[in-house]
Amino acid sequence: MLVLKRELTRHGISQSELARALDVSPATVAQLVNHGIWPKRPAPEPLKTRITEILNQDGGDVSADLFEEEH
Repeated sequence: MLVLKRELTRHGISQSELARALDVSPATVAQLVNHGIWPKRPAPEPLKTRITEILNQDGGDVSADLFEEEH
């Protein structure tokens, strides 16, 4: 499970909401958040950038470790 899952909860963003914002399926977000499996398209880097932007919208400072495995 990625740190991203905890941060989504902390920011009150559901996986479905994130999927809509990224224009991907909820299953794609579930695979990413729960198993660290990135889709082939869209490419991971633009998705990482967009996810970080979404989480930082409320003035927060989300760290770069969002995409690391949670310990």
